[in-house]
Amino acid sequence: MMTKTRFSAARLLIIAVLLAIGYATCHAQQTSRLQALYLYNFAKNTSWASTDKPLTITVVADKAVAKDLKTISANKQVGGRRVVIAESASAQGITDADIVFLGEAKSAQIETLVSEQAANKVLIVSGTKGHCSKGADIAFELANGKFTYSISEANIVRHGLTVSRALITSGKAL
Repeated sequence: MMTKTRFSAARLLIIAVLLAIGYATCHAQQTSRLQALYLYNFAKNTSWASTDKPLTITVVADKAVAKDLKTISANKQVGGRRVVIAESASAQGITDADIVFLGEAKSAQIETLVSEQAANKVLIVSGTKGHCSKGADIAFELANGKFTYSISEANIVRHGLTVSRALITSGKAL
């Protein structure tokens, strides 16, 4: 038979675990929402050659970001272009994207993504800190408890794109 003290300790442990799970879930939801907002803002501050095609943002391996991005961009246009959110399980074989967001779950595919998109005017955004050194144009990171991003102007130029000066100065330029 469990004593009253052991029962209370077990109850407290269960409550602590449930609170931790709740915090982690809330934090993940906030992170995906922030990443989606940033991605939409990146689209508004990047210039592509004028085209009649929709502006396509492909999200690789991050359903939460894709869902939030669909909500944010619903019935909106960027530079006169309708915004379309596509999803992909892999960084391989992506075509017709203007922006590709590589979720952390597939972060090991960064070199493949950069290699396959080398000749395309695609803004590559990674959910993994440090990926600008591996060819991403922008990489999200958490610095001093603040959600921010690193940005590589050299990589952006290499992809044949132009971004606003505000976008460069708002991030951590490399």
